[in-house]
Amino acid sequence: MDTGQVLAWGRQMLFGKSEYPARDAAVLLSHVLQCSTAGLYLHPDKPVTSGQFGIYSSLVARRALKEPIAYITGHKEFMGLKFKVDKRVLIPRPETEVLVETSLSIVGRMVHEIRTGPVVVCDVCCGSGAVGLSILKLLPQPSARANQRRQAEPPGIKVILTDISPDALDVAKENAKSLGVFPQVEFLLGDGLEPIKQHGFANKVDLIASNPPYIPRGVIASLDEEVRCYEPHLALDGGCRGMDFIETLIGQAPSVLAPGGFLVMEIGHDQADRCQEIFSALAQPNHVDSRGGRCASPWHKWQFVQDYAGRQRVLAARVNPGRPACTRNT
Repeated sequence: MDTGQVLAWGRQMLFGKSEYPARDAAVLLSHVLQCSTAGLYLHPDKPVTSGQFGIYSSLVARRALKEPIAYITGHKEFMGLKFKVDKRVLIPRPETEVLVETSLSIVGRMVHEIRTGPVVVCDVCCGSGAVGLSILKLLPQPSARANQRRQAEPPGIKVILTDISPDALDVAKENAKSLGVFPQVEFLLGDGLEPIKQHGFANKVDLIASNPPYIPRGVIASLDEEVRCYEPHLALDGGCRGMDFIETLIGQAPSVLAPGGFLVMEIGHDQADRCQEIFSALAQPNHVDSRGGRCASPWHKWQFVQDYAGRQRVLAARVNPGRPACTRNT
């Protein structure tokens, strides 16, 4: 069989089982033949061996059962970088690129400031590491002129990746190695912000970037089969309203962030109003916190960034440059 015949067979096998049978058939065949999808169409008469066809047919069968393409090929492109993904981690999505772009803009300004140490960035709930590793790889380097003005090399950036899943951290480590940045990254196992505090980074983090679980628990069963049956529920389940991790990060991030630090977080398409309510409550004079103390709001300002579809999908919030004091009730 030649490439054109195999490609036609793949399209037929996926018809009615994939939303994009032609695209998926081509992606899987290009993966097997180790060529571009354009190459398939440019050379339709290229022979396909029986061994190659056997591998291809097994991949097509997996796709027909709704297994995501990224899990079948073992990688996903994100921010122009290639990330290893499998069933241990979520597949990076286009809307998360807005989270990375927002973080890059903030961190880019920080590294040009006069500093005595590196900018510390934490990717909380890191999964494959796509967010934190992309920030590290894509951060623009200061110009030679800027270096001359400063009379010193910039302090650079320190990236910390945390996750509650040891399996996810293993995938993130593999990605750090493949991207050539493993020595520049610290990996911490634990829930939420706890490992950051336990390892002595309280009040030392300049930016928290996070794509936390934010799907309401009751909605997971109605998600597309590709997500519901294959992606890890631990990375999807945000509690009854989908807000558990979001509320925790808004409430606890000030204890981790340095004065003037930022929390940049992806949220659900319909969760901006609830986030606004949380910040508005914290902004009330002498609000009572969860431990019974009366505090001024730790947050200086916050805003929402739209995704490519015009939905408010990224929260960017900055803590006050000065740390407010709390008075405990007795």
